[in-house]
Amino acid sequence: ACSTGKSSEKGAACVSCSAGTFAEATASPFCKSCPAGKHAAGGSSFVCEVCSAGTYAEEGSTSCMPCSAGTASSGEASSCTACIDGSVSNEDRTLCEKCNPGTEADGDTCVACGVGWYNPEAGQACRACEVGTTSSEAAALVWPRLPVWLRPFVAVSWCASRGRAVTLWL
Repeated sequence: ACSTGKSSEKGAACVSCSAGTFAEATASPFCKSCPAGKHAAGGSSFVCEVCSAGTYAEEGSTSCMPCSAGTASSGEASSCTACIDGSVSNEDRTLCEKCNPGTEADGDTCVACGVGWYNPEAGQACRACEVGTTSSEAAALVWPRLPVWLRPFVAVSWCASRGRAVTLWL
């Protein structure tokens, strides 16, 4: 009988399972492909290893692949999930986060709304100021400095009449 991680077809000599496959029991007649979300490097594999958060593997994979920018996975994933509009993936690609008010998603980073544009809500796109008003990029820098409990009550991205300064002191 073959040891775990090896197989033998029709009484032939025991052979190690190839990369991306495993044999979970002794005397297994064949090696099975690792399921999606798991991988096996090969060489007598008797178990497939789970892919960690921020990575994925298709069925029969020999290694886990990292999620690309703008996508994320929570672990044991067969693919990475695209972030919704207004969100970007965090650095280790384990989750998507909404961009703060005063910013918008641009690829895999949140960037400040430009002069003449504003965004009062997290996870939304910047909007053009109405005719006769403008905005400042500096508003986007205020949000991360606000205490979490105060954020629902403070507008940090707005348009004001030209020539009028709007300042938020912290």
